Amino acid sequence: MSKEWENIRRALENPQYKWRTVEGIAKETGYPTITIVGSLSANSDQVIKSTIPSTHGYGLFTTRDHYREMSTIWDRFESAITNKVQK
Repeated sequence: MSKEWENIRRALENPQYKWRTVEGIAKETGYPTITIVGSLSANSDQVIKSTIPSTHGYGLFTTRDHYREMSTIWDRFESAITNKVQK
């Protein structure tokens, strides 16, 4: 695992947040947004994106593991029914 992805993954799994924007990850890690987008794409097997954007219209991301940890069974059921999470 690259140090870059390790830092981005750590930001995605920050326990203060369930979902993160690319901009929020950039602020926390200090990496440019283009680097984060590339890393999210390169590690897409570990990342999920919400189909519902943030209140400001930005994409929301998290890791699969963090989503499972932060979501209740009801959240996961609702996501499966409403397709709120892209895999």
